[in-house]
Amino acid sequence: MNQPNLLVFCYEAGNSGGNLLDPDQPTYLIAGWAMEPDRQQAIEEAVERYASQIGQSGGELKGSSLLRRSKPQALYGEFIRSVSEAGAWPVYAIFEKRFWIAGRIVEALFDYVHNNQSSLEFFSNFQAKRDTAWHIADWPLKDLAAFATALRQRDATGMRDAVHRLRLLADQEDDPQMKRLFAGAQQNFEAIWQAEFSAELDHGLDTVNVPAFNAFLSVLDTMASHSSEVRMRLIHDRSREFEGFYRTMFEMLTNMGDFVWPDADGNYRFMNVRVVHTFETQDSEQSPLLQAADLLANGLFRYTKAIARGEPVPPWLGEALAPTLAFSVTADIDPAPGRLMGTQNFLMDCYLSVVQNLSFQGSDTTSGA
Repeated sequence: MNQPNLLVFCYEAGNSGGNLLDPDQPTYLIAGWAMEPDRQQAIEEAVERYASQIGQSGGELKGSSLLRRSKPQALYGEFIRSVSEAGAWPVYAIFEKRFWIAGRIVEALFDYVHNNQSSLEFFSNFQAKRDTAWHIADWPLKDLAAFATALRQRDATGMRDAVHRLRLLADQEDDPQMKRLFAGAQQNFEAIWQAEFSAELDHGLDTVNVPAFNAFLSVLDTMASHSSEVRMRLIHDRSREFEGFYRTMFEMLTNMGDFVWPDADGNYRFMNVRVVHTFETQDSEQSPLLQAADLLANGLFRYTKAIARGEPVPPWLGEALAPTLAFSVTADIDPAPGRLMGTQNFLMDCYLSVVQNLSFQGSDTTSGA
């Protein structure tokens, strides 16, 4: 059996589970380092040097706490450079949670099976649904929050009120289709509630974590699409809450065969996993490379959190991550307040494709089933 010729160690940041309204965690991301196996020791040595420089002897390097301190901040840019120079390169997928909420609105309320103002033509058009979700995501957060709260609590009364509020917003739009879709959602609320909200989605799709994991797999495929010889081994930090979901998603996408959909540029993305041959989890406390992924993920989280909240990015952080952001194979990040350019598109593609793909698999617990 051919051995993996590329290793990827990844970590999450911004995890709030089913609570998408945590103001202190407006973004979620998976980030890590890719490397050839023979570079592993050199990269571990770079991590150990950083630990020594910041005065930490023993114990796990946790970015969420370390990057609050002045010395680890001052040396963070040197850490990123030294890991890169040792032979690793960054890979990540970043999401604003409000765009996940908008995607859930589109997928649940506009299913043509239950909404007589929708259509198969609209519901099978990924780009149209993504563009609609992107537009809805710019609506007032309090109205998106009403939907998300009712979804999380499985509150039929709250959801009915949230749909009514969304329809009022749609009625203010100069978009006849948007008005029809929300009118249909309100008129057919009982059927939609029973089909979409009365039970939790399988596969962890009621959180951002599992769709984001799927998107990260897609990023890895994109990164390695230039070669048919790549055999990747993905190592994720051990997660009791989501590990089973991740394994299920990986196995499903590995075994499903070729499935593609067009992106906004007219190119086709593979939905299945082609280059990641093995997936496993490890305890980060025992892995310097997972700790390196943790430090990258938490640095990116602090950066994107500042943007999403309209706050300035700390200079030490912006300077440290500038080469990493320039390298991105995921999406451009515009440091203008309040917007992560491109990342919301990627999340919509990810979320909408995952739920539709599960429908094709014959699941009766997903939108469109």
